[in-house]
Amino acid sequence: QKSCLQLLGGALAKASSGEVNGELVHCAVSLADWSWQFYPLAEDLLPLLGFLQESGADFGPASGLVKALAATATQAPNNTSTAMPLEDKLKHLAGTPSLLPKTWEQCRAALLQGDDGPMQEMLRALPAMTGLPHLPCLAARLRAEASLLCPGGHAPETIFDLLGEVDDSLFGAWKTWQTAKLQLQCGDTAAATARLAALAQRYFWHPNLTLIAYDLMHPLPQLPADQRPPAVLLYSWNKCEALRTTLESLRASDIGAAPVFALDNGSTDGTADMLKSMRDSWGTEFKLISLPANVGAPAARNWLLSLPEVRAAEYAAFLDDDVILPQGWLQSLVRVAAAKPKAGSVGCCVTDHIPPFGIQAADFHLLSPAEGLRSFEDMEEHLFPFCQALGQTDTFPLRYTRL
Repeated sequence: QKSCLQLLGGALAKASSGEVNGELVHCAVSLADWSWQFYPLAEDLLPLLGFLQESGADFGPASGLVKALAATATQAPNNTSTAMPLEDKLKHLAGTPSLLPKTWEQCRAALLQGDDGPMQEMLRALPAMTGLPHLPCLAARLRAEASLLCPGGHAPETIFDLLGEVDDSLFGAWKTWQTAKLQLQCGDTAAATARLAALAQRYFWHPNLTLIAYDLMHPLPQLPADQRPPAVLLYSWNKCEALRTTLESLRASDIGAAPVFALDNGSTDGTADMLKSMRDSWGTEFKLISLPANVGAPAARNWLLSLPEVRAAEYAAFLDDDVILPQGWLQSLVRVAAAKPKAGSVGCCVTDHIPPFGIQAADFHLLSPAEGLRSFEDMEEHLFPFCQALGQTDTFPLRYTRL
């Protein structure tokens, strides 16, 4: 959402100054349409939509609802309503449309944390709301999103039914995206690919959408039967229990005969005994390197990479000492590495391990010193990694590979 707002705001600023042509203005309207379908109650987005409509933008059948929602965003709430508790917002929601964006935001946050009570109360209150056109269509759209966000999950059949109730003329792009996502989860790759390919043609400017559709149409080849297993490398210092959980997860994650190399960076918290126990019960090759002192992360990485057995491996996979791994993670990384021989390294999307599974790191872009923010005051930095997905809870927009 933040990236969409930045792009949209930049396009509108240039359009208002007369610096861009009609094609870019059309792209800005298309970006606004996409953004609104995914974030129909975003308080930062609604004023931009109102400005676009005042400038002549046409959102088709959604124009009336967009205009009404944008108008609610301009109604500056008084201090009482700003500080109003969620339960009070829910009580006054029916007669006060301006409370809807903030109420939805709070109910959504509660739902992601496992509390669906406020969301259900809000959905029950929507039919009695006054002052908004297409209210049943908006309610159906929000109800479908709530079912997708529910931590406990709903049966796919239930979600398909709720998506089927979403109005295509208002929320067609969002409906297509979510339906394709669910189809992929259910194994219907062909149907999902067709939906996303058509969507990518309509929203041609959307890089994630184009990359996802391309990857679905050009799947990576399977690994050859004689593919040598990569070396799995870990290092740690005084994180005994976290490392134990990581190793237990690693052992259960189907790594086949991949050898494991664990470096104890001078730990004093019982890590040494735990690693020896793991090594003795591992079942396949597990090499333990014990150092008398903490040499730091860079030296630990280089130490592991210098081992003859690691140097002889075709690939080496580094793991942090506090991760929980999904099934097939290693094979997925090796498939990408084998298919992209020009890549020097392969990364992945890292999320929290508990709901709502916020993204910690994914799809990094390197920025110049003029664009990035300093991380260290005592040293000069030449590159700044930027993750635009940081904190998001949906990894589907990152379902692609790229160099």
